[in-house]
Amino acid sequence: MVLAVCSVGGYFVFRDDGAPAANESPNASADTSKSKSPSASPSPTASPIDISSRSTDREPLTEKELFGSKDIAIKDENDGKTRSYKVVKKGTLNDCAKGVTRELQNVVKQLGCNQVVRAAINSKDGKYGATAGVFNFKEKGHSKKIDPLVTKDRGSFVGLVARGASAQIGKASLALYWEERGHYMVYIMICRGDGRQIKLDKTVQTMASDLLISHLATKLAERTGTVN
Repeated sequence: MVLAVCSVGGYFVFRDDGAPAANESPNASADTSKSKSPSASPSPTASPIDISSRSTDREPLTEKELFGSKDIAIKDENDGKTRSYKVVKKGTLNDCAKGVTRELQNVVKQLGCNQVVRAAINSKDGKYGATAGVFNFKEKGHSKKIDPLVTKDRGSFVGLVARGASAQIGKASLALYWEERGHYMVYIMICRGDGRQIKLDKTVQTMASDLLISHLATKLAERTGTVN
């Protein structure tokens, strides 16, 4: 496996079958700073809560809360255009170890993870599939243990296989992104629907930004009563 740092803090995982080197991608960078994404326009909840810990954020996540619609629309504030994605399957895991592989399985248990809410999502044109979701940990700070294992290829995430491009999520090369948000971790895995090697290009970067930040992170921000 070859891991290459990408410009929004995630990683791209390629099959070891003649995949391009990381430096062949014009957008690849060792800078792990988070990119700004087009923002959605949610309405904050009436009762703000602290999501740094499950002790102050007791209500579990639901599929309806994160993926209540079959269509996810993200409006780009720069050009006013809207990008849309199709939610083709949803699921919740109460055993977080089933949502990760290898060394991460014991780690998510140690960190008190009690649910993974995820969805299989396809791009509107059907060329890309993804699994996007949220891990619910006990406390913030979990990234200190999660990040090193993923970046050193000692564990990864398990995709939700569905129809269309998402059928390739467990077979093709993947683009991985994840980020800590309070006691939650949002993540996304993206693959090409034709099974070919995924490239670090604007299309993949935009899809990751739309679904990881503009959608999932914003849904969590609604819990706090703020949108950041």
